[in-house]
Amino acid sequence: MVKLKRDVKVGNSRLDYFLDCNGEEILVEMKSAVLRGGDYAIYPDCPSLRGQKHIKGLMRLRENGKRAMIVFIGALPGVRRFKPYTQGDPKIAELLKEAKRKGVEIEGISISLLRNGNAVLENDDLVIEV
Repeated sequence: MVKLKRDVKVGNSRLDYFLDCNGEEILVEMKSAVLRGGDYAIYPDCPSLRGQKHIKGLMRLRENGKRAMIVFIGALPGVRRFKPYTQGDPKIAELLKEAKRKGVEIEGISISLLRNGNAVLENDDLVIEV
């Protein structure tokens, strides 16, 4: 059984989701990777103090034994991979490398938005390059 809570306060921050999957707790932050670089979805498009704060918070959670995850959503047709956009915020790229080393799970999906407003999942497992 999966229980879901949205907009969860954790320390001095709010994360997008708290999942309870049969007793295993997972804290998840989702980010929109809305820039394209070839077949890459890239994030962020500009400096993001909020994004930095979220990644640091996920690392602290992981250091305290919690399962922590960040999911990048590429809302761009045809993307197959994700990478941080160092020109947008070089600190985010550094933090993502550190987060990965510390065991924060980094995942990515891609969706396409249809003209009728619906979204279609294109790829539920983007290759992550951090």
